[in-house]
Amino acid sequence: MIAGELDISIGSMIPAGSMIFAIITGYYGFPVWAGIATALLLGIIVGLINGVLVLKTSVPSLIVTLGTLFAVAGLTLSLSVFITGTTSVAVSVPPFVKAILKRVAFNLPRILRL
Repeated sequence: MIAGELDISIGSMIPAGSMIFAIITGYYGFPVWAGIATALLLGIIVGLINGVLVLKTSVPSLIVTLGTLFAVAGLTLSLSVFITGTTSVAVSVPPFVKAILKRVAFNLPRILRL
């Protein structure tokens, strides 16, 4: 958080963003940029909710973001099962992403590739 407060909801935002991306691109077949934009929008919305709750209720940010962590984790699991029928979604990687990652991986120093 910008005000120097503690935000622990990041622990559930990373899986939620990943699942949103996987559902948008892998399950529904939208382009990669749409999945990235949707995941970023989710992060903005949850961050806004955290900030408003901390400011308006005067509850410590640790407590607010702890509640948000559990809420987002529960929503991620339940919505992924509701939408896709499973807790995992397969995503096929476009060829340009494979080319970029291959170029990056083979340009790393040899010690990092072990």
